[in-house]
Amino acid sequence: MLQQCNVEHHRDIQAEHGALWQATLARDADLACDLLAEHYRRTAGFIESQMAAAPQVQTA
Repeated sequence: MLQQCNVEHHRDIQAEHGALWQATLARDADLACDLLAEHYRRTAGFIESQMAAAPQVQTA
C-alpha cells in the first residue's frame, strides 16, 4: 500500500535510499546528512497527509 501511495506522490524510495547509501560510502557526511534530513521531511509529510485523510476515530 505505501509503495502504491509513493508512486502517486512521485517518490522513488529506492533512489532516495541509494543516494543515502552512496553518500555514506563516499564518506560525504554533509551530503548524507542533507539527504537523510530531506528523506525524513518527505516521509513525515507523507505520513501527515495520510493521517489527515484518514477518518477520525471517536472514543467513548
